[in-house]
Amino acid sequence: MRFNTIAGEKIISNNANLVRDASGAAKKIHVIQPLLPDLTDTVLAAPLLVAAGQPVTVVHKVSNSGSGVTYPANFTDELWLSTDPVPGNGGDIWLYAKDLQYSRCRQAQSYNDTLTVTVNINTPAGNYFLITRTDAGNSVAESNDNNNP
Repeated sequence: MRFNTIAGEKIISNNANLVRDASGAAKKIHVIQPLLPDLTDTVLAAPLLVAAGQPVTVVHKVSNSGSGVTYPANFTDELWLSTDPVPGNGGDIWLYAKDLQYSRCRQAQSYNDTLTVTVNINTPAGNYFLITRTDAGNSVAESNDNNNP
């Protein structure tokens, strides 16, 4: 196999430049930390008894108790079955994910959402916790990511 070669640049030190003011001096910028949201998730309604292979409906509320608006506006809410109240450890059973497109949630705002899913017929009988988790992928910059489930 034969490769064609392209002549390299003669001067590579001119590939970057600074933002300059009218007199040609380099301008500085100041970066600030924006006000951050803090999303929390609360289950409002769920059944006490669910039959494997049958649908289950969960109503949950996502609230922004932080100081800023959610950014980016796209994030995912999830629903899990777990044998303990700790989300994300071994044995949890993923039930549902919902992508929220352009769902900006401002300070002190909230939204309610209803999730209806079918519990897999092969789910072993037993006691489980239903866990909802907002911003499951941690895509929203928040002041506290530890209180999303």
